[in-house]
Amino acid sequence: LREQNAAADNPTLDDLEILGEVCGDIRKALEAEQRADNSLGLRLERWLGLSQNEERGVWFGKYIQSTRDMDVLFGQAAQINQSFHELIASFAGQLDAGNPEVMPGAIKQAERAIQKAVRTYRRDCSCLTDIVRCQVIVDQVRDVSDVIRIFERHSVIGISDSRRRLSIMDREEMVPLRGPVELQGLTSFQRSAGSSQNSEALHHMRITGIKNRLAPDYDVNVTAGYRDVWINVEVGWVAEGGSVQLIPVELWDKTHAQTHICEVQVHVRRMHEEFVKPERRRRYIQWRNLTTR
Repeated sequence: LREQNAAADNPTLDDLEILGEVCGDIRKALEAEQRADNSLGLRLERWLGLSQNEERGVWFGKYIQSTRDMDVLFGQAAQINQSFHELIASFAGQLDAGNPEVMPGAIKQAERAIQKAVRTYRRDCSCLTDIVRCQVIVDQVRDVSDVIRIFERHSVIGISDSRRRLSIMDREEMVPLRGPVELQGLTSFQRSAGSSQNSEALHHMRITGIKNRLAPDYDVNVTAGYRDVWINVEVGWVAEGGSVQLIPVELWDKTHAQTHICEVQVHVRRMHEEFVKPERRRRYIQWRNLTTR
């Protein structure tokens, strides 16, 4: 990291500290909501398998999908995969520097999803929040912070319907989307929902989780040295005329939107290039399989 940013105006350590603050503010807001919304009784019921409903909550320290049915989850993923990638590309296009590159990911393989549900989540498929995923690759650590800030501008933090938590950033800082998915499906659903809200003040995702694996104090033994920042975001959509229309969070209830939590990984380019080398990737998968059996 120090070599990569040798020519930068600010030391790498400063960039890492700024990134830590950006991610930390989001994480603290999520943790505060989780403490308020996730009672010990609900957690115990879920642990014992006694819960009969599909309540939203926190399980294994993360917000979970709205269903445990793997068939439903993969059906949702097939519906929104392309639209989600286009949405993330429109956000990344707002970055002024860093040469952002969005790499759409394939839908998670069913075999790997089953492995993860069994090995990590006690067979609870609602914890699978990376069936739909993509990567955003940028040049420097400071660009990672900028990507997270852009996501934050367009997102609600947390899932509490009763509080509709806005971004930590002010609504006045909202920036309209650019590109082919600008305000996708918004006009017709604003009419049907009777909404008069300014499109620039709407939020297009919910942030449901974030982990800063670029933090200097992050335990890299957990990931065999692999580092990035991942962020879980929930998107909502409706099917209209045979096509999928992503809609803003403020209209989800009014339009009975389906929702799905997806994952975005934000990488520093040089580190990512090293990690994806075939031999290193092969050894990582081997290590992962050995340590999670």
